[in-house]
Amino acid sequence: MKEVLQQMQNEKGQPCLSIILPTHKLSPERALNNNIIREGLAQAKSLLDTSQNWPREIITKLSVKLDDLMDQINPNSLKEGLGLFISPGFSSTLSFTFPVKEKIILADSFETRDVGYLCQLMHEYYLLLLSKKEIQFFKSDGETLEEIHNEDFPMTYEIQYEYARPVRGLSYGSMVKTYEQDKSIDEEFRQLTFLKTADEKLRNYLDAGDWLLINGVTEEIANFEKLTVHKLNIVGKIKGNLSHTIPVLQDKAIEKITEYRNKKNEKLLFEIRESVGKNRAAVGLQEVWKNVWEGKGLTMAVDRGFYHSGYTLPDSEYLLHLMPPLGNYQIINDAIDDVIEMMIRKNGEVIFYDSHELDDLGRIALLLRY
Repeated sequence: MKEVLQQMQNEKGQPCLSIILPTHKLSPERALNNNIIREGLAQAKSLLDTSQNWPREIITKLSVKLDDLMDQINPNSLKEGLGLFISPGFSSTLSFTFPVKEKIILADSFETRDVGYLCQLMHEYYLLLLSKKEIQFFKSDGETLEEIHNEDFPMTYEIQYEYARPVRGLSYGSMVKTYEQDKSIDEEFRQLTFLKTADEKLRNYLDAGDWLLINGVTEEIANFEKLTVHKLNIVGKIKGNLSHTIPVLQDKAIEKITEYRNKKNEKLLFEIRESVGKNRAAVGLQEVWKNVWEGKGLTMAVDRGFYHSGYTLPDSEYLLHLMPPLGNYQIINDAIDDVIEMMIRKNGEVIFYDSHELDDLGRIALLLRY
């Protein structure tokens, strides 16, 4: 999903058509999707037909691409929102898992706010399922789990233990006792080796910052945590043997990821509030704009429903005016979208929050790199 957002960012400067439509997932409202899509298409076509900002041959190509995307949409399989994004070098459809407002815009960049929020909710993660007999490995797009099948996973534990020959001078009872002790020690060692091998294979998949969940009984999770070199990747643990109930495991994984993401977001707000007055955070649209323009932004927190216009002057674009200044100014219809796009282009992170969570910070704030 992040790759898609980056590709959309790369189209800045080209004619970019963004169509975002609220749709319905369940019946009977789902029957309205056909009309919603039809009306959205008509508005988008009208917008293209009346555009005079780009050559007619480019607009015609966008119209053809739009028809092609529309043909691929199944109105009965939509969720809470539909997004279509078309430019000369890019086209894509996205399904939103949260309510969206209708937006049909032709501009020199895509409308990416909802896409950014979708990236936040659909964060990719991995899940390692531990058991004494088998270790399974899954990857998720943020919604569904898909098991990885290759030369690394799944791993199957093979029991290999042969009875030792009787030792001369030992009674049968003591011989059996010694054998059982040896077998127990050997079994424990082999189980730890089994886990260690799985951990070594994770190097082929996990990079710094990747999220990993672990599922297993308490003993297996504890043993894995003792020997793993991927402690910093672990964001949650799901206790219990769920190897035969993958749908349940998937639901619990979503709960754990949501819990981790919420705690991470709460921590960011705490850090920003602690940094205000220490020159390590910027608060409010104008201060955030200036610091992002200068490349100082590390992580931005923004109210998802915050919209505000702005104005800049040609010789000082790093300064955002909230009222029209004197001189030949440029109007920015949505300064929030522009500063979000600028932040992403400069490799910063953007975190979206629900209404009123950032009211004391002017609805937008920035943690600084330095």
